[in-house]
Amino acid sequence: MAFVCTLTGDSFNADVATRGSSRIVTARIGVDDERDIIYSVMVCLDPGGGGDMELVFAVVAADTAGREEPTEYLSGIETASLIRGADREIVLSAIIGCVGNLVRAVQPPRIYMCTYDTDLPDRAVRKHIRVARAIETCGYYVKYPDPFHGQHIWYMERRE
Repeated sequence: MAFVCTLTGDSFNADVATRGSSRIVTARIGVDDERDIIYSVMVCLDPGGGGDMELVFAVVAADTAGREEPTEYLSGIETASLIRGADREIVLSAIIGCVGNLVRAVQPPRIYMCTYDTDLPDRAVRKHIRVARAIETCGYYVKYPDPFHGQHIWYMERRE
């Protein structure tokens, strides 16, 4: 068996943690019961240069027996063979929900977000735009300059 999405409806349980100056939200999204793996989304606000916070999100696969180190999937290209069809939209909605919860809780003055991959197709960029819009609804201005060497970046600043 492959990835089985365990998210139902519009709600999910999310855990918030602090590691140094980083703030992290995780939410379980699925399992692979043949391989005893639990899948979660992880959304982080990490301190970056100049005091801005970098927003990073990933899918994390963890072996329930603890035999292996967890694997982080930072790229939608990497998760394409793992999470398929309608489950991709459900997982993206969970990521967006975690982003909103984390940003509202931390309220950093400035946030930036970069794509992990370069030269993304438009549909992948649109997913990042949805994440940026979630931050905008939390009271932030969003700036989206032209890509730099194929990498997209968004800058968000809290409205006063």
